[in-house]
Amino acid sequence: MTLKEEFAVLRGSSIESIYCDSIDIPCIETSDVERLCKHPVVSVHMITYNHEPYIRQAIEGVMMQKTDFEFELVIGEDASQDKTREICFEYQRRYSGRIRVLWSEENVFAIAGNETRVTAACRGEYIAFCEGDDYWTDPYKLQKQVAVMRKHPNVGLCFCNADVKNEKTGVFYPWSCGLVFPHGEISGLKFALMHIFGSNPLTAGNDCNTLMTASVLLRRELLLEAKRRFEVFTWNLLLSDTTTWLGLAFLSDVYFLQDKVSVYRRNEGGLTWHSIGPVCRDAMLVRTFFVLKGLNLSLRDVSASFCDNIIRTYYAQQIGKSRKECRRNLDVLMSSEHFAFVFKRRRSFPIVFALRRGWVSAGWLNFFGRLYNRVFKSFSIPKKLQEICEGTHA
Repeated sequence: MTLKEEFAVLRGSSIESIYCDSIDIPCIETSDVERLCKHPVVSVHMITYNHEPYIRQAIEGVMMQKTDFEFELVIGEDASQDKTREICFEYQRRYSGRIRVLWSEENVFAIAGNETRVTAACRGEYIAFCEGDDYWTDPYKLQKQVAVMRKHPNVGLCFCNADVKNEKTGVFYPWSCGLVFPHGEISGLKFALMHIFGSNPLTAGNDCNTLMTASVLLRRELLLEAKRRFEVFTWNLLLSDTTTWLGLAFLSDVYFLQDKVSVYRRNEGGLTWHSIGPVCRDAMLVRTFFVLKGLNLSLRDVSASFCDNIIRTYYAQQIGKSRKECRRNLDVLMSSEHFAFVFKRRRSFPIVFALRRGWVSAGWLNFFGRLYNRVFKSFSIPKKLQEICEGTHA
């Protein structure tokens, strides 16, 4: 089996390839070529779908930026069923020198199409992100981050603190990456190790190892290089942010700027609201990919707790399947190149025993979660890599 095929078995469903070339994606651009800035330093990457209640605030947060350089806003509008597109066109007419709207008559989907065509359209040296249901709060966000990148040419990605807003209750709470990451420049390897092993993607709670997308600025050429280098960028998973952050970390250093610059909305229309389980599963797959292909390690080299989370990820995908299916899929993984070790460990025996007998349910998954988190004390950075992490400069 190829690596992609092994991951598909672990995922519990096939992994389709996304568009490698934006020319394959339906796209109409609405912009004023004569008035657009010719050489934007920053391209703001905004994808939107059915964000009518939020899109104005998202766009205005970008347009309020005070900079000594030119920037553009590239909006990918994905055939919304509400008035999102009309609002985007309204702002494009109002700010015709800065806004470009990419759209099509049919929905091309967030990761597989819309994000790809927006990334391809970005012209700036740097790309900043703000999805249509998030917004920026600091009018100097871009100015501060570009200053950092210019001062630190070895840094490929700069991220900041943010607030999270629960749209249902209206309550804000801080998302402080400063609880995890040191302020300032961080080696890419140290960041990757902390992001892969220092967080638990199987939980839906606050996890400040995860960067808020609207707080990030990165170098466009490095993003394109990461897409060329790492196969996982071509997989149609339910998230792209973790893939991007780790891909950049293996090519450059990163920088944590402590300023609070944006708000992330938790709302019922968001992708992760209805798909938190599958999204967390795909986040685990991305982290596992970068262990194998970024760190060039086998799963024998990493912490037991990381392997525990792989096996729990797999178990969750078997819920609802017959005993025969569970056994068949398990046999495939137990003979695979990369994952056989995980399922043949002594620690894995409880879940393997349950899978063999078809004991696959949410109740049992909760039981195994308590077992692995409390008895086995998940989640930790492997001891073998802890020294590397502590030895790299902050």
